[in-house]
Amino acid sequence: MHSSDYVLALKANHPTLHTQVKDWFEQHLREGFSGITHSYDERVEKGHHRTEKRQIWCVPVSQLPPLHNQSDWAGLKCVVMVVRVRHLWNQTTREVQFYLTTLDCDASFLRASY
Repeated sequence: MHSSDYVLALKANHPTLHTQVKDWFEQHLREGFSGITHSYDERVEKGHHRTEKRQIWCVPVSQLPPLHNQSDWAGLKCVVMVVRVRHLWNQTTREVQFYLTTLDCDASFLRASY
């Protein structure tokens, strides 16, 4: 990772871009990312009555339509979706987060960042 590289969480403070990325990933997740260049990785961690499954999809920005204010993100290479499903005792939670990064599109490498 170079000093100019970044992995930034995409949150509600960028509502238009967040919605655009979320909707795009939801559509292509339903379609199994058919015809979309992407990288995928998952990990399951267990311990202390807890199980967490983390799934990562990384897609080159070139696979998406032009993003809202894309020129604001210098060097942007990939858009990432991370889904965490946690089971603790009898409770299950699901969290979905999106990230923008200048790093290469390699979900197994990026897994360490999330």
